[in-house]
Amino acid sequence: MHRPTLSRLIFAACVCIAGPVQGERGGGIGADLAVDDALRALDHQNAHNTQLATVLSGLHERERTLQSALRLHVRALYRVTRSGSAPVAGGFEAVRSYLARVRRLKTMVVNDIAAVTSLRQEQSATREQIRQGQRDLITAQDRVAQQREAVTALPSRPVPAQVERTDERGFYGLRLSSGKMLTPFEELRGKLAAPISGELRLRDVQRGNATALLFEVAAGASVRASAAGRVVFCDAHSVVIDHGDGYQTAYGQLGNVEVRSGDEVSALARLGSVADASDSALLFEVRKGSRTIAPRAWLGL
Repeated sequence: MHRPTLSRLIFAACVCIAGPVQGERGGGIGADLAVDDALRALDHQNAHNTQLATVLSGLHERERTLQSALRLHVRALYRVTRSGSAPVAGGFEAVRSYLARVRRLKTMVVNDIAAVTSLRQEQSATREQIRQGQRDLITAQDRVAQQREAVTALPSRPVPAQVERTDERGFYGLRLSSGKMLTPFEELRGKLAAPISGELRLRDVQRGNATALLFEVAAGASVRASAAGRVVFCDAHSVVIDHGDGYQTAYGQLGNVEVRSGDEVSALARLGSVADASDSALLFEVRKGSRTIAPRAWLGL
């Protein structure tokens, strides 16, 4: 069982103190953390399954080596013991040397057979672990899907429209509203998924006239898309996703990037991982056109 870390408690407390954000889903940080936990379990199971596959491949390679040695020893034993090969006329020393060689070859063959048998038993056990790992992987994938559905099903607080009167009487009894229709991405204000999970520390970083967020995390932590969109830029250390209507999210200081320009990604899709460095961190920005806008309100912080 994972104990809540100090950084998580502080993170949750900040959200509670800040109060609700217009359009934020009920459940807030708790729902995000549940999704993060499910994604982390999925990553762990994927890594475990990959490790088991590597172990099984190594066992197959060892069996091929043992089988090759076994064939060589069996052929040598056959050549030594076939009819007419015993040194009957060579005297006592020749016979003793011959029998010692036969015993040695027989021992080698028996040991080879025992090693191959033991290795096959180990392979069988590893294959069963892989089958169990695949079942666990399906369970982890189902849990991620359930948590995402739970977040999607959470009720949203409506964003009130600003009503403005043109005169005392209105226009044929109607009141005109100046509240604009929100674009799909604007509806995510206060509900963007956290781009990183696990133990972290948040720090504001000045970017021109606006602020970006620095997620200080362990090296190699998974970086995920905060919302669905299309990758419009990526290099060895950064990714930019376009969400339409001029909105973009940017992810910097990655150690490896697993997407390409033009890829369509879903919310929480894996983009890569944080760089493996002593000061590993993810730099996260929300942009509108050429402007960087404060991301905390978009994440519901």
